[in-house]
Amino acid sequence: MKPSDPSGADRARTGLPPLVWALGFVSLLADVSSELVHPLLPLFVVGTLGAPATVLGLIEGSADALASLAKGWAGLRSDRSRRRLPYVRWGYALPMLGKAVISLATTWPVVYSGRLLDRLGKGLRTAPRDALLADAAPSGQRGAAFGLHRALDHCGALLGSAAAVALLALGWPLARIFVLAAVVGLAAWLMTLRLREPDVPARVAADVKSERLPPAYWRALALLSVPALGQCGVAFVLLRMVNLGWPAWQVVSAYACVYAIAALTSTPFGRFCDARGRRAALGLGWTMFALADLGLARPDLAGPWLPLALYGAAVGASEGAARAWLADFSPHARRGAGLGVSAALIGVAQLAGGLGAGLLWDFGSPAHPFYVAAAASLAASALLLCFRGARFSVTPS
Repeated sequence: MKPSDPSGADRARTGLPPLVWALGFVSLLADVSSELVHPLLPLFVVGTLGAPATVLGLIEGSADALASLAKGWAGLRSDRSRRRLPYVRWGYALPMLGKAVISLATTWPVVYSGRLLDRLGKGLRTAPRDALLADAAPSGQRGAAFGLHRALDHCGALLGSAAAVALLALGWPLARIFVLAAVVGLAAWLMTLRLREPDVPARVAADVKSERLPPAYWRALALLSVPALGQCGVAFVLLRMVNLGWPAWQVVSAYACVYAIAALTSTPFGRFCDARGRRAALGLGWTMFALADLGLARPDLAGPWLPLALYGAAVGASEGAARAWLADFSPHARRGAGLGVSAALIGVAQLAGGLGAGLLWDFGSPAHPFYVAAAASLAASALLLCFRGARFSVTPS
């Protein structure tokens, strides 16, 4: 059976398991907490503490690298221990502590340590949490499960960034906003204490050392890395708005637009992924990415708002489908490893893509990164049409 073709029995089941909803609301709170800090961190490090921009780059680059390494390690360890929740709980506890440390900072090394704690937590929780989602949802509902999770996650990002702007407008000092972020993070962690591990098949204990990730998994991961190597990311989308002369409030509106549309479209596209297949959802998402990038390269053709809307819809279509696809190809006993290794390697690809986009921006023109991103998305869509049948077949569990 192809992983992208759910069984009729699975399609008939319309309700998602309670664990899927619970993990989604935990992520919503965690993202509110994160977005209360993330947009304000450059202002705090460079503006308040007086550190150079190089230090900000060191903080963010090191934190992202640590998160990528932790994703792979936590996925492997959660398979071997056959327990996901300890990694999930630590993964939400450490960011809470990290934000508390940042709120007390008077020098940039203290911010550095808090940011490392924050991103270490994200790395620890990501693969085990995604494995929990895949374990809880039958194969015919995985697209919907990951779609719902991404929708709630994006809602948290939208609410958090909006709250950060509102609190700044009310005159709150940055340190007080960071304390609030830690309190919201504490609420997210407390919710994880009520979660319970789903039942694990008895055969998993014997399979965890013997099962391997199948060749189809590695082919899918290689294919998913193609758009990651070319895609600019939301930071460059916002930078493009600044380049076009938008005032600060319109740039914030652009950020909100992307995440609002991603939140609205993630669940419908997740259901589309289950009904029509993972490859159909990914191909649609990557095609929308290509159109959005072309629109951002040439905003004179359609204006900037249509590309922003397409970009948000592309995020909604592709994120959940990619995770569901990789989960389908990962045997139950190796699901944490499959999702952790993929998160780490795709994170490295995105880092390389971001560096390349920066070089193209600095030494070419602001349009060049978006042309390259569009080409990468179209190339991935074309490759997706070439790889079908037995090359991407495995019995989902």
